[in-house]
Order: sequence, then structure tokens, then C-alpha cells
Amino acid sequence: MQILGKDYVVWDKATEIKFKRPAYKNAFAVFEFSAEEIEEIKHKVAVENEVNHTKKLFINNNENVVFSELDKVLYISSKEHYIQKK
Repeated sequence: MQILGKDYVVWDKATEIKFKRPAYKNAFAVFEFSAEEIEEIKHKVAVENEVNHTKKLFINNNENVVFSELDKVLYISSKEHYIQKK
């Protein structure tokens, strides 16, 4: 939400998790968007008013051992469309 700004509505819609191995150490996920990905999302929302954007994430440790793989689905809409839809 902070990346797109106040003119957008962003909801965490769903997550599919594939567990790879148990985590016995501290683990983390990096959730970042490239500038191109952000522009693509803004363009799709401008054309379609709302989109479901799937982002692949990995939960790993400092040695890059992957414990889980996630497909995170975000609902993204223009605030104007979202208010009209309600």
C-alpha cells in the first residue's frame, strides 16, 4: 500500500504455502517490487480497475536455505473503483 500510494486499495487476498523443510533457525522473507513491476500493476489497474497480483516469496535463512515457498495473491484496486464497488 505504501509503494502505490493513497489512491490504491491493497488487500492480502490469499497465500499458498509449499513447505520444503523444517526451520530450526531464524527465517525471513523478502517482499520487494521492482520499478517495472510497480508500473505494470498501475497500468493494469488503470485499464481493469482491479487486479489480483500473484507474488512469489521464499522464506529462508541467512545461508539462503529455503524453508517455504509462497504464492501470495494481492487484490489491488483504484480507491475510486473500490468505493463505487462497495
